[in-house]
Amino acid sequence: MTKLYLKNARKLVSLLLLAFSVISILLSENVQAQPYIIKSYGVCKELEYSKIGLGVKPRNITNIISLGDNEVYFWLELKEVYAGLNVIFTIYDPDGVKFLEEEVTLPSPLVAINDEKYNWVFIYIKVPVRSHKEGLMEIRTFPSFFSSKTLAVGRMKKKGNWTVSISINKSIVVKYNFTVRAVKTTFELVDYLGRPLPGSALIVLENSEQVEVHVEDGRGFTWLTPGRYLTNVYWDNLTVFRGSLLIEKDGKFKINCSVSYILIKILDNSSKPIKGAYVELIAEGFPYKLSRIQSNDEGVVQIDPIPHTRYLVKIYWRGREIYTGSLYAGKNYTILTPVYSYIVKVIGEQGQPIPGAKIFFHEANVTYITDKRGEALIKQFPRGDWIIKVSYRNIRATTLFSVPKEHVISINVFIEVFGIAISRETFIASILGVLLTLASLLIAILVYMKLREERWL
Repeated sequence: MTKLYLKNARKLVSLLLLAFSVISILLSENVQAQPYIIKSYGVCKELEYSKIGLGVKPRNITNIISLGDNEVYFWLELKEVYAGLNVIFTIYDPDGVKFLEEEVTLPSPLVAINDEKYNWVFIYIKVPVRSHKEGLMEIRTFPSFFSSKTLAVGRMKKKGNWTVSISINKSIVVKYNFTVRAVKTTFELVDYLGRPLPGSALIVLENSEQVEVHVEDGRGFTWLTPGRYLTNVYWDNLTVFRGSLLIEKDGKFKINCSVSYILIKILDNSSKPIKGAYVELIAEGFPYKLSRIQSNDEGVVQIDPIPHTRYLVKIYWRGREIYTGSLYAGKNYTILTPVYSYIVKVIGEQGQPIPGAKIFFHEANVTYITDKRGEALIKQFPRGDWIIKVSYRNIRATTLFSVPKEHVISINVFIEVFGIAISRETFIASILGVLLTLASLLIAILVYMKLREERWL
């Protein structure tokens, strides 16, 4: 039994050794047929390098490159590499023209690191886009092998679809496309207070050509090639910004335009608001003028938006100019004007009050009527001389009235008889007329009586 057991054990060991040999041969043949495995490839904007060893990872992986990016990386990552390799990166521009072709040779692991394989291999090319630095090609492996060289390659300037082809040992193993686009430039047009500026238009001058940016509610964007641009912003057919912008990469520009507001509160001499005053503004530095803007119930005129500059401001009330001055936009103003409200009394020739008298300011087209005390409140009249017409019953008078100096208006009313106003002069003339009439009548009677006496004699 023991001999039979040993004989079977030897057969089992022989079979195991034979199986192991077959597996080894098969593995060896597989390695020779596939000396590497492609793990990853593509385009990225950054690389993250390991703090320990030669490890590297692609970051910000994309297939869209902006002309505002500094540089771009094209990589190929392999694993389980058992043989030396010849790797060629070829890049074609949108016109199909070869932009770059670079070759790198990876020695066999037995020669380079005295090992049967590389666990991983990372090969990349760095190509400048906006940057003026040189290109770079590196190969990194684990176990550690490192090779690097600079590349005399130009910047990627053409917009459109590019092609990358990677070949290993003269066979193309990877081919893919990526896009190079212009810089996305976003604009925010704001006024002096930082508020969006609706109704604005933006023109960018690019190589002597005008590019009109679509703007809505003060915001818009366009695609530009990196460079310096003359930029104009228009609002209400006025140029409210003109400047030079340096466009380098994707980003947003906040443009502060010369547009703001102005608020004017108009008060009379007693600090009461003047409703309905007209305001005229003439801008300095802009062909901009506003006229006949009326103040509201609070005496306020607010113009928003308005070009941000200095203005010659004139205010009119009752047909008279009550203020002129220079004001800056972007502020609130309270203006005290020489406009007065006070009581005026109409009296007759005996100093008696004249109720119901009409005072008509012809220039302002305003009429006041005196009360039972002969008084009327003259409301908010500009300082100066006014021609007024005063009428009472059958009396009419035109005179010059000075605001705010005069408070009493005298008219030729001495007495009233049966609803008729009579002046002193008329009254005296009437009395004299009556007296003369009576005297004449008395003389006539005396003459008549004398003649009668003589006839009887």
